[in-house]
Amino acid sequence: MKTKLTLLLACMLITAVAAAQNNPPVPAGPGPKQKTYSSKERHAVTKDVLLRAKSVNELMKLFDYENTLPVVSFTMTAVLKGGKGPVELASGSDRFTTEMKTVFENVNGGDKIYIEYIKAMGPDGKIRNLPPIHIILG
Repeated sequence: MKTKLTLLLACMLITAVAAAQNNPPVPAGPGPKQKTYSSKERHAVTKDVLLRAKSVNELMKLFDYENTLPVVSFTMTAVLKGGKGPVELASGSDRFTTEMKTVFENVNGGDKIYIEYIKAMGPDGKIRNLPPIHIILG
């Protein structure tokens, strides 16, 4: 029994070490705090605004998001009313994918878009996590 427990603990430790080596923690750099944007604020968030934006960096500029670092990847989740969602899509760059643009074409007032797991390249070459952007369509 003691041997089985020791073996189990050793396997768990090896698995944890392997996971940490394959997915090292990404250091969080100094940056902006999470923001939620809606039509009630200074910037009206509409379908047109989303469709015009070609990248997360461009969207950040529209909403005065305090970021000067180039985005290298992110995940977008759309929660659409009427049972169409959530839809989760990932981009390996700062640009919105074709699938993301298709989701933007189908959004309506009250739908929510979450841009999360935003990774940006710091001036030192290290990847940093940026706070998410939450959008409620007006």
